[in-house]
Amino acid sequence: MKKLLTCFAAFALIHATTLRGADLDALQKFPAIVGVLNMKPVTLQVGEGKDTWSRVPDQLTNRKAIIFKPDGGVNGVADITVVEEGWVLIAVNYDYQGNSGGDWDKEIWTARNFKSKGWTQLSAKELGGELVKSDGRAQTIFAKRLKKGTKERIRCNKYDPPFVIILDKAGKPI
Repeated sequence: MKKLLTCFAAFALIHATTLRGADLDALQKFPAIVGVLNMKPVTLQVGEGKDTWSRVPDQLTNRKAIIFKPDGGVNGVADITVVEEGWVLIAVNYDYQGNSGGDWDKEIWTARNFKSKGWTQLSAKELGGELVKSDGRAQTIFAKRLKKGTKERIRCNKYDPPFVIILDKAGKPI
């Protein structure tokens, strides 16, 4: 009986920290607090001009998502530190951005890498549309609940970094 209870407790813990489909309410109730090196949090919204977003999914707009935007040299990398446990979304683009000079391509996280590390890929249908940069690059979005103290260095392309997205509890930028 004790073994059965231990297995049940392990299942409950795993279930509580994984995402089944796009439970965006859970993402919004338990957002992580993160720091991203050389990036600053801004409201995720459609804008005009370079390095803006031409399309933002309804679910991210309605939930007043915050995205971390480069404000310094990021060199195609997102260096993330989790200050408080919670859900994190990562938007990435895998379109061609240049040759492999500098060996950057040896560091990339593919969709398979994300999934093998426990990230869930969210579909455009679940999100109510696609996230697309002003340069026309559509993003693939992954979600995971990260523990306090987690540090991730993520690269998916040569120039564009992965973009960290947080759904704030109050729906306000942090």
